[in-house]
Amino acid sequence: MVRPAQDLAQERSRAGVLRIVGLYGPIARTTLAERLGVSPATITVVTRELLDLGLIQTVGKRPSQGGRPAELLELVSDSAFLMGAKVTADRVIAITTDLGGHVIGSFDEAFDGRSDQPLDQLEDILRRHTADGPGNLLGIGLGVPGMVDPFDGGRVFAPSLGWDGVRVGAELGLRLGMPVIVENDVHTLAVAERLYGPGSKVEDFITVTLGRGVGLGIVIGGELHSGARGGAGEIGHVPVMADGPICECGRRGCLEAVAAEPALVQQAVGDRLLDAGATIEDLRAAASAGDTGAVRVFSEAGAVLGRAVAGVVNLLAPQMVLISGEGVASWPHLEGSFTKAFRDAILPIHHQIDVAIDHWDDLDWARGAVSLLVRSIFAPASNDGTVEKLVRSRLTESASAQKLRVADGR
Repeated sequence: MVRPAQDLAQERSRAGVLRIVGLYGPIARTTLAERLGVSPATITVVTRELLDLGLIQTVGKRPSQGGRPAELLELVSDSAFLMGAKVTADRVIAITTDLGGHVIGSFDEAFDGRSDQPLDQLEDILRRHTADGPGNLLGIGLGVPGMVDPFDGGRVFAPSLGWDGVRVGAELGLRLGMPVIVENDVHTLAVAERLYGPGSKVEDFITVTLGRGVGLGIVIGGELHSGARGGAGEIGHVPVMADGPICECGRRGCLEAVAAEPALVQQAVGDRLLDAGATIEDLRAAASAGDTGAVRVFSEAGAVLGRAVAGVVNLLAPQMVLISGEGVASWPHLEGSFTKAFRDAILPIHHQIDVAIDHWDDLDWARGAVSLLVRSIFAPASNDGTVEKLVRSRLTESASAQKLRVADGR
């Protein structure tokens, strides 16, 4: 159903004010109006509504420069909290944050994604931490290694987990009694970059992740592009080699089967550069020690990656390319061949594009997942918005309860 233009405009104004106050507060109304490009009258109406709801609060005044001192506004960040979790085949890595995005807790628990009842395990893990923050838990963001259909209860297709159409979002939301937003893990990183990282400075960028797979997050016009059914960005399954190695998806010659970390180790073992059971760390160590075979494995993979990413740049014309994921540890061995192949393959109009390394740690995946909830608060929904509206409704309820506690002196 198409919403009236006036409703969409009001939602964008509220979301915009919450985003700017949350990221840059304390901030004056005049600065808000300038940043958002709207009239001071609109800011007055919206901030009055948000103050009444208890979502923002005044925190003193800015020193006067000749006129009336301006009130400063900030988010009521301790009225509720958020949880974001990265789900892998064997672990759940998660953080909890306040509404301002400050990390207030984390956990890392063993998980068997290929068990007969993975959602039972996942529910138990998440439920144990639903009281790990101030106020109420607004919802849970999950990043998973696979394709996610956001219009069908967060249905997940993840070969690495053995999940074929599992309605993770709807099922966990029902069990836990709260909104659960599920998205491809690389997409969550792109959302986090848009909110907090280098992507906040541009409207169009791509995030390429390296590691166990090769992933792609696409942001166009400041919004994540998930595709019609959530399958956008599967660069790892673009065919790059005829009759190449068999990929986890069952096809041959996918980029992931040629350039992801397991593929590099498999190639090195097959070439007798490493013993069976070796790891990517062993391959990196060999390359660092100057082993010509190990250097060659990385060099060939870097060139394939460079050409593949250049194809995306030629197609989408982003302003920036971010390289992220656990595989950035191998970047010193990939960079030379990647850069040459990338620069040789992009069109001249893109020669000024910036390729930046987004230095990664284990919790970045979870930060990306929690950003799904932050986006629900700070930005209009990109689909029908059902789950996002539930998050904002719980936020309003939590903020109102916080106002009552403060008024009662509790």
